[in-house]
Amino acid sequence: DGGDDKSGRTMRGRMVYPFLSESGDLLTWFGRDVDYEERQREWQNAGQEGAEPEEFRFVKGFHRGLELWGQERLQTAESTPRPHGIGLIVVASPNDVIRLAELEVPAVALCSGLITRAQAKKAMRLAIANASGVVTVLLPCNADGHVGMRQCLGYLAQLGPVRLGWTDKMFGGKFNERSPANLSPEEWEEIAAYLRGGERRNWSLA
Repeated sequence: DGGDDKSGRTMRGRMVYPFLSESGDLLTWFGRDVDYEERQREWQNAGQEGAEPEEFRFVKGFHRGLELWGQERLQTAESTPRPHGIGLIVVASPNDVIRLAELEVPAVALCSGLITRAQAKKAMRLAIANASGVVTVLLPCNADGHVGMRQCLGYLAQLGPVRLGWTDKMFGGKFNERSPANLSPEEWEEIAAYLRGGERRNWSLA
């Protein structure tokens, strides 16, 4: 339940995550609709009528755009190793961070398809401290994700080095309509080889 004043909003039926500060203190909690992808497809197939499905639900008053989910993992001794040449990966969803952590890759999530100016500044600062000063954008490889990629590139390029991890044109189009949350170890190694400079490919967001 959301509490007597309803500020917490109900999280029933949602996957609930804690949101921690860089130092590991609890800032809030939030929920993700476990049926979001299906609801989003139905909404799009219906001509985008009505309100767009809500992927994340936050406690009222929490400013999501000031923080990055998973940021605390970069500050602890137990945090994932820093793979050379990969940079700090910026993704959309906490599930993307969790999957990349399983693959020993540092990442932070926007909890949105778009980045804010505050998040861009924080991502670059964390990248300088933890990932050789490079931010790598790895948002969902679909139409909405490409909108977010353009925005990320625009905001982050004003602050420091930034690059794309994939698009629907890269890697022969094999990652089209995919997200980092369902990458296999072999698929990640293919992307990592590109990021390290082992393979060069032409790409475009056009």
